[in-house]
Amino acid sequence: MISLKDALFSTALILIGISPIMSESSEFGEQIQDNLPIEERFHIGKKSFLETQEFWRREKLVPYERAFKKHPNLDSCTNRFEERVELKWESFTDEQQAEVCLFHLAEYLETPQALSDWFEARGFRAGIWDIFGEWPSDKPPTVYASISLKNSNAPKLSGFRFFVAGDMGQSFSIGLGYNSQFSPMSSNLTIIWE
Repeated sequence: MISLKDALFSTALILIGISPIMSESSEFGEQIQDNLPIEERFHIGKKSFLETQEFWRREKLVPYERAFKKHPNLDSCTNRFEERVELKWESFTDEQQAEVCLFHLAEYLETPQALSDWFEARGFRAGIWDIFGEWPSDKPPTVYASISLKNSNAPKLSGFRFFVAGDMGQSFSIGLGYNSQFSPMSSNLTIIWE
């Protein structure tokens, strides 16, 4: 079984290429953030999705564009039961759809601690760290979460990679990066293979 430390390390390595904004000079405030379209709020690396179009190949952009269209807001990603919000994991056919919906969820929950608590309440191992592995701190945090695919609480997603992951995958590893104003900036879901 993969340890939380190993899963988080794997996510951290992936986040080097697809990392949350680590600069404290971000001009996005919470009110401004809410008024921007998802393509400007959602970041890949240190650039908004719109800015990545300058240097990413088209085939990498298309899955995100589909995810933004399919899931323009949290309501398209969730079932709500009174005060509880549950993601419709089974409706996600690729990592990008899960990442966009996790991003919407992070915006809705508003704080890194609320997101970490949400994951833990669903059987994930979760924690909050900054770029130096500490929290609380004055640096932008990242919420990390992982769950073994053998765990009965593990999300059941519907795409082909997720189908294969059910047999050959070890866990899901998730990282959601925030800016210095604690607004979500990026989301990454990774399958850890056996």
